[in-house]
Amino acid sequence: MALRLRPKDSSKYGVGNAILYGGEHKIYGFPVKEVNEAEVFFIETDFGNHMTLTWGEVSEMFIVAGWQDYAEWRKIREDLLMQPPLTSDPM
Repeated sequence: MALRLRPKDSSKYGVGNAILYGGEHKIYGFPVKEVNEAEVFFIETDFGNHMTLTWGEVSEMFIVAGWQDYAEWRKIREDLLMQPPLTSDPM
């Protein structure tokens, strides 16, 4: 299962949604001798863009909108991409 995400900015609802489908721990060294471990999450948008964000960045940009199987989400997205445009210009 994966977390479905909606943009926090309601003006962007028509632009697309995203899904949080995984994560890992990254180790950053700032300063170089100091080890600081942070968890990052993998996000994929409706448009196929991929991001790696911390939970703070996810919370800043998105609202959690529920759960969905990642494979099912991708299949629905691919089916929508294969549909013809809803409007056409008869020029």
